[in-house]
Amino acid sequence: MKNTYLFIANKLIKGGKKRFSRPIYILSIVAVSISIATMLISLAVVKGYQSVIGEKVSGFGSHIQVLNFDLNNSYEASPIRIDQNTIDEITQIPNINHVQKFSLKAGILKFKDQIEGVVMKGVDGEYDWSFMDKYIVNGRALDIKIDKNDTEILISESIAKKLNIGLDDKIQVYFIQDPPRVRVFQTVGIYNTGLGNFDDKYLFVNINHINRLNNWDSDQFSGLEINIEKFEKLDASAYEVNQIIPYDLHAQTIKELNPEIFDWINLFDINVVVLITIISIISIITLITTLLIFILEQTSSIGLLKSLGSNNNLIKKVFLTINLKIFLWGMLWGNLVSIGIGTLQSRFKLLKLDAENYYIDHVPIEFTAIHFLSINLISVIIISLVMLIPIHIVTRRITAVKALRYK
Repeated sequence: MKNTYLFIANKLIKGGKKRFSRPIYILSIVAVSISIATMLISLAVVKGYQSVIGEKVSGFGSHIQVLNFDLNNSYEASPIRIDQNTIDEITQIPNINHVQKFSLKAGILKFKDQIEGVVMKGVDGEYDWSFMDKYIVNGRALDIKIDKNDTEILISESIAKKLNIGLDDKIQVYFIQDPPRVRVFQTVGIYNTGLGNFDDKYLFVNINHINRLNNWDSDQFSGLEINIEKFEKLDASAYEVNQIIPYDLHAQTIKELNPEIFDWINLFDINVVVLITIISIISIITLITTLLIFILEQTSSIGLLKSLGSNNNLIKKVFLTINLKIFLWGMLWGNLVSIGIGTLQSRFKLLKLDAENYYIDHVPIEFTAIHFLSINLISVIIISLVMLIPIHIVTRRITAVKALRYK
């Protein structure tokens, strides 16, 4: 009989009514399914969180910024000047999606009797509003017209709440320079990205206002923002930009500009590795315990099989099959459970977060095929190899005479 070990394994799994191994078999499947689901969900949460935060930070400040190559990190940095031919050359770089100019200037916002320190971000008609449009909670984006001295301003919800500013309200912004200047703007939109570091200080206006306040020429600005298509090629794209721009300019990635945020995100990888390691150890201990229970209950059966001429390889196959069945059923249910929980969370946002601390108001979930394949495949290989050790040791130590005497 070619599949004798499968027949014996199935009989042992079914067991009798008085056998203790059957409920242990079921509990082991439950334990493995919980372990697999936990690992998959943990990876999905980390991947989702990294993607959302990376998208938000990059969307607000772009993936790459071209700035003046000096040590002045203030909002009053020296302007840069890049001709249109160079900008066109940057646009032709593979993976570059969009290039836009921006200018910055610090100021003091005043509304009625309240004040707040802010940073004015000037943008032109080429600015890509696709990211900001998703986070405008009231009103609209700026209608930029280069040849028009408009007074539109887009402010954050956090600043609007602090100063009790509403749509269409007129606000004053004071600029500390020689001589001091003041400008009056009208609120046309309110945004909320959930990124406290940015929302608490940035306002959007026409770039012409900033350039005139700084006494810059029309071809001068604070820097270039560059968006890319594939984030994994970020460093390579920044390197290519640096090869094109003048020597006194420098292309910096969003990771270099915001190291504290990305270092914090990368810590999640370590946490997940630790969690998966602990869960894997628990799963292995669970399966070894289940194996030993089966062997103890079936010691007399092992002796009978050996007395009938069965070799150790057949017995190894029997108990390895039992363990693999436990694991494969657990893996199947674990995958289904993780997909179910992930789908519910993605659709209904059941698990909430404090947006002020985590930059997002819900737990993000992002499953990838590579995570499913890697977790399942690696788990099967590790479990199969680890289980061979106790099975090999036990089957060699149990002899037919001792097993038949065992009660």
